[in-house]
Amino acid sequence: MKLYGIANCDTVRKARKLLEAKGVEFEFVNTKKTPLSKEQLASWVKDDGFDVVINLKSRTWKKLDEQVKGQIESGDYSMVEKNPSLLKRPVLEFEGNRYYGFETIQSFNV
Repeated sequence: MKLYGIANCDTVRKARKLLEAKGVEFEFVNTKKTPLSKEQLASWVKDDGFDVVINLKSRTWKKLDEQVKGQIESGDYSMVEKNPSLLKRPVLEFEGNRYYGFETIQSFNV
């Protein structure tokens, strides 16, 4: 089981504490230190959908100019690779499935 996110993100911290309180063993992947590859991002978007993987409500997304947004939407994930704040978080990966956002992880039964 892997939990992806940014270490100083409040919702990621809440998810980590929740999983620890449940006694769940997981590997934490800090996407600032270990960014997802373009290939991994492309796979997630293909499997789960662009609007699920990319946080379209984030300040980071809203600050991007339309040309950069268009590049990302068309599959150029180099900006996301460089700026993991564009990802929805946290992401829990378990048995080949991914669960996005704290609410989903909170309702997850391990």
